[in-house]
This record gives sequence, C-alpha cells and structure tokens, in this order.
Amino acid sequence: MVKAHFVFTNSRRPLLVILPMIASVTLVFRYFDPIGKIPSCPIKTVTGLDCPACGSSRCLSALSRGDFASAVDQNLLFVVMALSLLVGTTMLGLLGNRILIDGFLYRTLSVLAVLAISFSVVRNMPWALGEWLAAGLYQN
Repeated sequence: MVKAHFVFTNSRRPLLVILPMIASVTLVFRYFDPIGKIPSCPIKTVTGLDCPACGSSRCLSALSRGDFASAVDQNLLFVVMALSLLVGTTMLGLLGNRILIDGFLYRTLSVLAVLAISFSVVRNMPWALGEWLAAGLYQN
C-alpha cells in the first residue's frame, strides 16, 4: 500500500515560480541573445566529447525564436526536458498535490539521470544515430 505524502502545501506555488522563470529566460534569449558571450563547455574543450548539456544554450536560443528544428539539432535532450518541465508544471498547477506521492520525485530523477547518461554516451558514438544526436552546427 502506497501512503500519500504531499510535498507542497500550496499547489499553485510551482506555477508562480517556474512560469515567470521560463518567460524571463525566453525573453533574454529572444532579445539579448547571449550566445557569443557564454563560455564554451569545459568538457567539450578538454575531451572533445559532447556532454549532455552541450548545445543547450543554442537550443534555448532557437526555442525562444520558435525555430524547433534547430533546437532539436542542437540538443534533443534539452528539448525533451523543457517540454517535460512545462507539462509537469502545468499538471502540478492543475491537479495540485495529487500527483506528488512518495517516491515519485526520486523515480523521476532516477529516470532522468539514466536518460542523460545514456544520451551522453550515444551522442558521442561514431554511428549515424550518435552523429545525429551530437550538438549541431547551427549558428545564429
């Protein structure tokens, strides 16, 4: 038997925090485009391999302009995570505490960690799938 344990006392709190953050990051990338000012990935610089986050700044910039194809070309994992965050936040706002039960957060984080590690390994393989998942050559 699973015992329900509610994490938030106010079910609207995540919406009040996350949605303005998403809006402000989108506005920054849309109008101030910091792509040339962000330092390159230290893992890529040292090893030459793409980490799970490589290309996420260019991906966010493309998403803020509505260029979904370029965003997927840069970092498919970031697009999936951003959509998951948006859907999860909306569900939490609509359903409230009913979706937060014991173990849900830990299982979700475990799945995301395995997904990020798998994505990082596959995107650095010399196969066609790895080359497709590697950070693209999209330039602003």
